[in-house]
Amino acid sequence: MAPSSALKRIVPFSPREKVDIQVATYVGRLQDWIVGALHWSFASTRYFGKDGRTVKRNRIIELLSQIPLLDALWIPRWAWHKIQRACDDGKLET
Repeated sequence: MAPSSALKRIVPFSPREKVDIQVATYVGRLQDWIVGALHWSFASTRYFGKDGRTVKRNRIIELLSQIPLLDALWIPRWAWHKIQRACDDGKLET
């Protein structure tokens, strides 16, 4: 793997030294991993639901209102929406 110009600025590179090539390869793979995780977080529904592409494009996240009774609990996103709808409909008191 030939290091990119950006990678050369991060990792001093001398083509005569085997260790430099290994370090450059390692750093390049770390960069790929981080970028892949970032793209995955927007493509999956785990963090932004179906709005991942919109959030990535606009960089705006719509926050859910908090329910004081359940603030300390972790609740799956699908359940949170059902609870919020029940509160909005007057079926649950907060």
